[in-house]
Amino acid sequence: MKNNIRTVVVSTILLTLFSCTTSTDVPLPITTSSEEALEMYNKAWYYWGDHDGIKQSEYMKKAIEIDPDFILANLYVVENDPNKRKQFRDKAIQNKNDGSNAEKLLVDMFVAGRESRTNDRIDIAKRLVEEYPNSSKAYVDLGDAYNVARDFNSAAQNYTKATDINPENVNAWWRLASHHINVYNGQVLLPAEKQDKKLGIKYIDKMIKLRPEAAVGYQIRGNVDRANSDFESAKKWYSDALEKRRATGRAASGLLGVIAHNLVFNGEFDSAQEYYNLAISEGQTANSKYSAAIFQIQSYLFNDDYSGAIQIADQISKDLESYGASEVQIFWSKSQIELRKFLAYAHSQKQEEAYESLMMRKNYAKQAMAKMEVDEVNQANFDYNNAKDQAWYHILFGEYNKAETQLNTLYSIASKIQSPTALDEYSAMMGMVRLFQGDSAGSLSYFNENIDTENYQYYSYFKALALRAAGKDIEARDIFNKLANYNFNGLGASLVRSLAKKQLES
Repeated sequence: MKNNIRTVVVSTILLTLFSCTTSTDVPLPITTSSEEALEMYNKAWYYWGDHDGIKQSEYMKKAIEIDPDFILANLYVVENDPNKRKQFRDKAIQNKNDGSNAEKLLVDMFVAGRESRTNDRIDIAKRLVEEYPNSSKAYVDLGDAYNVARDFNSAAQNYTKATDINPENVNAWWRLASHHINVYNGQVLLPAEKQDKKLGIKYIDKMIKLRPEAAVGYQIRGNVDRANSDFESAKKWYSDALEKRRATGRAASGLLGVIAHNLVFNGEFDSAQEYYNLAISEGQTANSKYSAAIFQIQSYLFNDDYSGAIQIADQISKDLESYGASEVQIFWSKSQIELRKFLAYAHSQKQEEAYESLMMRKNYAKQAMAKMEVDEVNQANFDYNNAKDQAWYHILFGEYNKAETQLNTLYSIASKIQSPTALDEYSAMMGMVRLFQGDSAGSLSYFNENIDTENYQYYSYFKALALRAAGKDIEARDIFNKLANYNFNGLGASLVRSLAKKQLES
C-alpha cells in the first residue's frame, strides 16, 4: 500500500509541474511518501539551475526532514561536512531498491563515479537513457559520465539532446557552456584550440533568457571578458550579477570572490582584498567563508608575495572555528591551508619551513580521517595525496631519487583507477623530474596531451620549459603566453603565472 501511495503522489505533482510548458520532457520517476517533500525537492533543483548551492541544500534538507527515506534528495543534497554527506549518500544507497529503476541507476552511477569506475558509470548512464529516452535529465547524466572520460564530443551530443527534449533545461545549457568558458573552479575544459567562445556565449545567453533574474548567467558572461583580459567590461557583468543577487536576497559570497579575482588580475590588489574580506564576512556557510579565504591566500601567490600568503594563511587558520565548521571540516581546511603554506615556502626555497608545513598538512588530514568513517576510497585518496605532495616536495628541492620513490607509490595507487586522467599527475611529475635531470626528450614523453593550459596550468609551465629545452620555442611560447594571460584563481596558476611572464621576456 505504501508504494502505491508514493507513486500516485509523484505522478500528480509531476503533471502539475510540467503541464504549463510545451516541453516533451518526461521526468524520471521519483519515489517519496510526501507531496510536500517532492515540492521541496523540485524547488531545490530549480535553485541548482541558478547555481545556488546554499538554497539547493536548504530545500533538499527540507525534503529529507519530511521524508527521511527520500532517495534522490539524499543522493543530491549539497553537504560540505564529509560525515553528514556520507550519511545522506548511505541512506540513498540503502534505499535504492525501494524506489524506481531510474533511482537505482542514478545511485549506481554515483557509486561508480565515487569509485572512479568511469566506464561503468557510462554504461549505467546508457541504460538510464535506454529506459527513459524522453527524459532530458537522463541525457545530462550520460553527458556528465562522458565528460569525466574526456569524451567531449559524446558529452556535448548528449547535452544537446537534453536541450532538444527540453529547451528550458538550464543545467544542460550550463554544461555546454562549460566546455568553452570558465564557469566554475575545477571544471574540465576543452583544449584551447577546440574552444568556441562565440558558441559558449550563445549557450550563456540561453541561460540568461531562461533565468533573467538569476545572477549566474551574467557572472559567466563576465568570465568571458575576464578570460580575454577585458577586466573593465567584466566588472559591468559582475555588477549586474551582484544586483540580481541582492535583489533576490540570495547569498553573494561566491560572487564577491569572483569580483575580487577580477580585481587581482586587473592590478587592483588592495581593492581585491576588500572584496575577499567581504566575501568571507557575508558567507552564509562555513564552506562559503572558507572558499573565499582559500582564494584570498592564492591571490598573494599570484603576486609572488609568499610571505604575505603565509601571513594571511595563518590568520585564516586561526579564524576557522569562528566560521561554524564541524571538527572534521576544520581539520580538512587546515590541511589545505598548510598545503598552500608548503608551496609558498617551497617556491621561495625555504626547505625547512616547507617540510614542516608539508608534515602539518599530512597531520591535519590524518586527524580529519580519524573523525570519519573511512572506506577504501577515502584511504586511497589520503594515500594518493600524501605520495603526490611528498614527491612534489622532493622535486622542488632537487631530491629526484626520493621523488621517484614517492612517484612509484603514486603510480601504484593511480594505476588502479579506471579513468583516462588517473595517471596525469604521476606523468606530469615524472616529466618534471626528467626535465630537471636535463633530459628534455624524456620529459616530453611524460607530458601527455592531457597536460594542457586549460586543466593543468602548473604542469603546463614545466611542459613549456621542456619544449623550450628541446628547441621547440614556438610551442613553448604559446603555452607561456596562455599562462601569462590566465585570469582565473586556481592554485596551480597562482604559482606559475608570473613565471610564464618572465619566460616571455627572456
